[in-house]
Amino acid sequence: MARTAKFLALLMIPLVSSLIRFHANGAEQSDAEIAQAAFAIFSARCQKCHGPGESNSADMLLDREAMVGAKKVIPGKPDESVLYELARETDPAGRRMPPVGDPLKSEEIAVIKKWIERGAPNWEIPKADR
Repeated sequence: MARTAKFLALLMIPLVSSLIRFHANGAEQSDAEIAQAAFAIFSARCQKCHGPGESNSADMLLDREAMVGAKKVIPGKPDESVLYELARETDPAGRRMPPVGDPLKSEEIAVIKKWIERGAPNWEIPKADR
């Protein structure tokens, strides 16, 4: 299972990079594109500790409905969202996420903020659209 998670995280790096570049270029993104960009960041940077069955899952499971239901994300209000607060924290001795390794880049934090501002749209693609 750990090997699969590492493999998936490595696959996500190019996707995250391209989505961040797309965002940084100022191109207007659809809600689905922003949701996918946020999901790519969460998958690459947060899944190890906050994925299903991981040790910190109870605190903040990487599931849109769980984050909103637990009031970790307040759709439309990034400054009131715990997730955004933790993402932009700079003190590694404090509550910064991720707590080890490199902090989130400003571009990644901007994507998370935009995702929350847009109402935290779901990144799940309905089966009919696949």
